[in-house]
Amino acid sequence: QGIPDEEIDLIFEPFYRVEKSRNKDTGGYGLGLSLCKTIIEEHGGTISVKSSMGQGTRFSLLLPYSSSTI
Repeated sequence: QGIPDEEIDLIFEPFYRVEKSRNKDTGGYGLGLSLCKTIIEEHGGTISVKSSMGQGTRFSLLLPYSSSTI
C-alpha cells in the first residue's frame, strides 16, 4: 500500500495510525512503531522508513555492533 509522504513523520508518534478505519475493536492501538523506535534508540540504533504509494513501505534498522562480552 504505502504511507503518504505527509504522514511519514507522524508514524512513530504514540497512538498514531495511518489507516483511520482501524480502531481498538479492529486491531491495534498505534503503539508498535513508537515502541520499536524507543527500544532501538535506547540501544544506540536508528530506524528509518521509505515508502512509495501503491508499492509498499520498507523499514531499516541500524544497531551498533559490540564485540564485548558480559
